[in-house]
Amino acid sequence: MTENKTHSQLLFLNRRKRQRLFHQRNWHGFFSPNKECLPGFAKKPAEYEFVIHKLCSYYNSFHATKTKNCSVLTSQKRRQFYLQFFGKVSTKFKIDPRSLKPKHVEWYFSEKINQAKDSGTAHSSIVRSIANEVSMLEFFSLWIGKKGLIKSSNEYLKKLAPDLINAKPPKVRNTFVSGEQLAEILEKAFKTDLLFGMQLLCMALFGLRNKEALSLNPEESISTEKVDGTGNDNFGKLEIFPNSGAKGGRPRTILFYTQEEAFCAEKIKRFAKQAGLRYLRHPNHGLEKALFCFHQTAKRLGLRSNDFQGSAYSFRHSYAQALHAFLTKKSIDNPAGKDSEENHLAVSIALGHYRKNITGVYCGSFQPIGKDIGKDLVRRLLHPSTSLSTAKTVLICWLREFFQQDPKGAIFATMWFMDKDSPINNPDFMGMFSLFENEKKSMTESDYIIERCVKCFGFEEESFAGLLRRYANCLPQDEIEQQLWTPYFSKLSLPN
Repeated sequence: MTENKTHSQLLFLNRRKRQRLFHQRNWHGFFSPNKECLPGFAKKPAEYEFVIHKLCSYYNSFHATKTKNCSVLTSQKRRQFYLQFFGKVSTKFKIDPRSLKPKHVEWYFSEKINQAKDSGTAHSSIVRSIANEVSMLEFFSLWIGKKGLIKSSNEYLKKLAPDLINAKPPKVRNTFVSGEQLAEILEKAFKTDLLFGMQLLCMALFGLRNKEALSLNPEESISTEKVDGTGNDNFGKLEIFPNSGAKGGRPRTILFYTQEEAFCAEKIKRFAKQAGLRYLRHPNHGLEKALFCFHQTAKRLGLRSNDFQGSAYSFRHSYAQALHAFLTKKSIDNPAGKDSEENHLAVSIALGHYRKNITGVYCGSFQPIGKDIGKDLVRRLLHPSTSLSTAKTVLICWLREFFQQDPKGAIFATMWFMDKDSPINNPDFMGMFSLFENEKKSMTESDYIIERCVKCFGFEEESFAGLLRRYANCLPQDEIEQQLWTPYFSKLSLPN
């Protein structure tokens, strides 16, 4: 029976057969014990690259947690990381990869964290990077027969960098683009390249990822006939098929809720037909080549570093927020316009996620985290080992909670911690600031903030005075705009 093949026999099967057996076995008994890992190859620290390449040729095609093969990009990233990891570790310990020990892993993460702090890397980026690398090392430990060698990323952070934990970064990846910015970007794109403008228009109107926009077949995907049974008035649909660049191959249907969306979709369809394009990309370009040209054009227009950042997310976030606001105000089942789980799920499905809790990431979920956690954030900010790069994220977390508990104090605290190099362009914030400034009366700004902080979170006045001195003018306005003002004021703007 195939299921009874030994481990050494499995290694010499082709990838398709290995994959089929892997689906039947999960991980149990698939990896050899450490003493049998690469038999016949002596452990030589100087030849760590050979060992990595050999192990990758056996196991790197597999997904780390699911019973399926991983993507080529994932396997390439893994291989690069293993070579970089053991290249760095071998300079200190001179080890063969099969001799990996906990002390080697701790030393590597200690060095990495210290370098990241010194370079001013944001707290969230450090935590995310450590979590990703721990995941890859955990999988590697199975390859060499040392299951349980790698701890969780939280354990490494607790031991090596306690100032990086206890406060999660806000669940907002918001790169919101306003209507004026969007119009300016699209105008610039259409003047440069008509095809590139159409690609951006798809992403802006329908929240498509860049791969989905470039793999779109307008003739098959776009229909301007009303879709029945959806519970909402609509003017047609755009379908994303499994082979249309959809993430995970998940198909979805995006409804047109306005005549303007249907009109633009018809324009895109007519453009592709007149240009003789099956897909919304150059006819001689495959997807990879088209993506490369797409990013190069974006970079040439100056969109990569400023508005656009070379990804679809600024447009996807804007689309998600516009769709959520529309459904909240117009939903037949929710005439009061209140937020609902159905609307969250509808936005999530339109984005291709199918999880209603992901909508908060795009639309700026702004839920209170509680006074106790708010106090923990204050303690972290007051801790002497907290660096400025880490403090920025923690400060925004704390200000988010401050807004929930006491908007008056939070308005003045935000003004205090904000970098004053550029004028404030948020009318909602300035309106609230002007309103509350009259109520502040003759108190100085710092005394007023300290009084509100003590009332809301406790602690001594001296603690908050030190907090104000230590972090004055440290938060860039664009970070406050994305992480704080956009989710907070968009929540306030919804009808009651």
